[in-house]
Amino acid sequence: MARWLLPGGDPARLFVILMIVTCFFGLKGRFINPDSAGYYMFILSPFLDGDLDYTNDLDRLQVQPIHRKNNFRPSASGLPMNPFAIGAPMLLAPFFLLAHLLAIPLRAMGWMTHPLWYWDLNGIYYLTLVVGNALLATVTMYLLYRILLRLVSPEASLWTVLLCWFASPLPAYIYLYGNHSHLASAFTSTLAVGLWLASGERKEPKDYLVFGAVCGLCALVRWQDALILGLVLLPLKRPDRYLRCLVMSAIGFWSLFSLQLAEWLYIHHTIFVQPPAQGFMRWLDPQILGLLLSARMGLFTWHPMFLISIVGLRHLGKRSWVLVAGVLLMLGAQTYINACVPDWWGGNSFGKRRMMGLLPLLALPIAVFFEGTARAGSRARKFAWAMAAALVAFNFLLFFQYYRQDIFFSSGRFSYPEILANQWRVVTATSSLILPFLQETLWAQLAGLSSAGKVLTLAAWAGILALGVAGFRCLLDRQYFPLPIGDRTRHGVSCQRQSPRVASSRD
Repeated sequence: MARWLLPGGDPARLFVILMIVTCFFGLKGRFINPDSAGYYMFILSPFLDGDLDYTNDLDRLQVQPIHRKNNFRPSASGLPMNPFAIGAPMLLAPFFLLAHLLAIPLRAMGWMTHPLWYWDLNGIYYLTLVVGNALLATVTMYLLYRILLRLVSPEASLWTVLLCWFASPLPAYIYLYGNHSHLASAFTSTLAVGLWLASGERKEPKDYLVFGAVCGLCALVRWQDALILGLVLLPLKRPDRYLRCLVMSAIGFWSLFSLQLAEWLYIHHTIFVQPPAQGFMRWLDPQILGLLLSARMGLFTWHPMFLISIVGLRHLGKRSWVLVAGVLLMLGAQTYINACVPDWWGGNSFGKRRMMGLLPLLALPIAVFFEGTARAGSRARKFAWAMAAALVAFNFLLFFQYYRQDIFFSSGRFSYPEILANQWRVVTATSSLILPFLQETLWAQLAGLSSAGKVLTLAAWAGILALGVAGFRCLLDRQYFPLPIGDRTRHGVSCQRQSPRVASSRD
């Protein structure tokens, strides 16, 4: 199966090919205000003005007065506040600089006066951030694949990763809105979970320092993702100098998260800021059932793939009760935090976007579930594949409902019968939906460039994706995520099932 799906048996090539193809025929440069403007200003203001005064950036990005009043109102320092987190812009800032290098030859081709040269949300700088976000998606999926190999076979790992890619909330934040924090949240959390799983083998204080720093990066991307630091209390194998390791993880966390504190101190003159505004959270009124089961963006109702996680917890418990405890601890904490937000459905959201930091943890029991079906016989295996295909199809029908909100969600009412009826309406209107979708691609957004300019731009974007994944893969091989012993082949990953590499609870 792996030989059939993977070029040369290597998942990295498959993921790069998938993303390059969808980069040109699926990625959009859409933006939503105030979110897109808020994240983008963290890059624009230091680069263009050398400060964190967002006043002129609000004018440059033409932010509407209603958003200036609600989201970017003056703070205690007199400067406009920015209620968003700085982590995702930090991760995407290098791609902004690559866009600057890309613009040099395009300028030489007489493109200086073209609107795509501008700094706004329609320009080449913002579009290249969308490509950078796609690179984060690619390396997240490859990293998740490498992590799952520590638990299950390549077959089960591959199916789990493809399910997480196409049956979760991620497609909307890869293919539609590429400058938000949700994909970055999945990326940083996957890094943290991978380090947690490696804690059974790496038990030195310096390893806990790295884990704490990655958790600090998670908190920089989305503040509630700081909860993932709690996994340090559940090591797969307790180190000899455990107290020192805990101290080092705390040092690593605050060394990274202090960057956000510095921005708050500069803007608000205090580090005690409850994002995005005082009194926003309703700590004593959590809407937990709505968050999980509502027809309005419920976690399990909009993305039934996560129900497999609940079923798979029993199988995961046979591998290690510590893994189950970590999954349940993070699921419970994230559920409560997000249920206390007044708009627990996530505003103009596609599914539970605010809980994408849980994706790698929820993938663990899914992978073990698929591993069990793969060993149960051909009938169970075929059923599992058919179920995965149905979940992907269901998710993409919802995706197109979300894509054409003016048709399907214009009433603002959400109910199970209405959503299921809309699923059928999407099937019957596929041709009228696909054409507008294809006309909104990155290629279409380069309209006005010469053919040579388009080819040069697309080739540069494809190079960013391919080189980025290749470099990330080399980093994984050298550092914290080597392939399990016996999985190394000249093509990357063998097709034979390997024994689990995670330490059991008895260790």
